[in-house]
Amino acid sequence: MSRLSFQTFCIEFYSHHIKQSSDKVFRLFEREGVLDLLEREYEDLHGMGMEYMMQFLDEYLGERVEKCCIAATPSSMRISTQATGNPTFTLSGDRPTTKNNMEVI
Repeated sequence: MSRLSFQTFCIEFYSHHIKQSSDKVFRLFEREGVLDLLEREYEDLHGMGMEYMMQFLDEYLGERVEKCCIAATPSSMRISTQATGNPTFTLSGDRPTTKNNMEVI
């Protein structure tokens, strides 16, 4: 599998995983550096099982979003932790955002 095919496959699979469009996931991956990560770490990542890859991406994106939000959390954003331990990000007027209903702007 080529690196581009791997990136495309990850975008499509992750979009299904979080129930968002592949366009939104592409923008998320681009913004958060996931595309660069997938390119740079191709040799190690392309052999992972998809369940493990989705967990890896959830954790990577969760840490990046959480660090970003803690460093510069707008007054309209709240970060909380559900009983499951997963971070939930809420902007004023929005529904809570978790890995399963992530809203990418």
